[in-house]
Amino acid sequence: MNNMSISLSYTYKGVCIYAEYNRGCISTTTYDLIHIGRSLATKLNVTLSVIIIGSNINKTITQDYINIGVDNLYICDNTLLYEFQDNIYSDILLRMIQIICPEILIFSATSRSIPLASIIAAKLYTGMTSNCISLDIDIKTRNLQQFTEDMKTILTPYHRPQIVTLRAKIFNKIRVKCKANRIGKIVKLPIDVNNNIFNKIKAINFTKYKVDNIFKDLSTAEVIVSVGRGVRTYKIFQLIKEFVMIINGKLGASKGIVDLGWVPYSCQIGETGISVNPRLYIACGISGHKQHTIGINSSSTIVAINIDPNCYMMQIANFALQGDLGEIITEFIKQLKKHN
Repeated sequence: MNNMSISLSYTYKGVCIYAEYNRGCISTTTYDLIHIGRSLATKLNVTLSVIIIGSNINKTITQDYINIGVDNLYICDNTLLYEFQDNIYSDILLRMIQIICPEILIFSATSRSIPLASIIAAKLYTGMTSNCISLDIDIKTRNLQQFTEDMKTILTPYHRPQIVTLRAKIFNKIRVKCKANRIGKIVKLPIDVNNNIFNKIKAINFTKYKVDNIFKDLSTAEVIVSVGRGVRTYKIFQLIKEFVMIINGKLGASKGIVDLGWVPYSCQIGETGISVNPRLYIACGISGHKQHTIGINSSSTIVAINIDPNCYMMQIANFALQGDLGEIITEFIKQLKKHN
């Protein structure tokens, strides 16, 4: 069985990235993925491809990707794909992967891409490593070295493609070299609107829920205030929300607060949430377990506020404030209003 898998693996070649595109917006993490993918493709002396599935895909984006190192762009653009539906997207993505046959397939470690990558891995009978923090390649064996927080190295030696989801925002403001008017190939793949996949599950209606601005766009935020279990009352939580709005920041949380329903899951920071790299990260009542700190390692400055001076967050912070959280935040608000 293993020998058969090894022989089949050599029909796969190249590095491929799935770029999240939803409602006309491309995921900001894609540039990070392209940087990593370009590095791997150069080491292997193969092409770097990017797959985009969506509606009204911006032509400027596609040329930008080529300019920063993408060799081939595979695009499936149709109005039926405006809203993300994993059953439809996975069917189209599988067909595109079978055309490209990449030996490495990289997704962003987001709530949308991780399930999609899992579906693709299952359909292709290959493995998937989720939430990688780093990637490297063994040139001789062409095996992808997949580094995670808990396990040093994971290998997929017998099956292709090697599928990973990468925590792109763990990298500090990656600067990708740009070469204007670089030549690349753009392949547009049509979809069969009569395909049974569109009839298996039909979306009748999409409802947009209003979300406070403080909960939006954490992945690109410059200032983030996060709350943890140390925020013991909803009154203190409301006080922190007021503080966040005054400093024009964004509000994140550890898993415990998300489980209480005070903060949406999209704002959960850490191993089971998102990674961020703000200029300023203020941790309110967060003890600092590694499941959380893995998501903030790239922050420029960390401020910790906690009653426990010995907790891990207070040890790793650039500035540590010990004391009652409610009293400290109240004083912050008082001083900010005074000076504004």
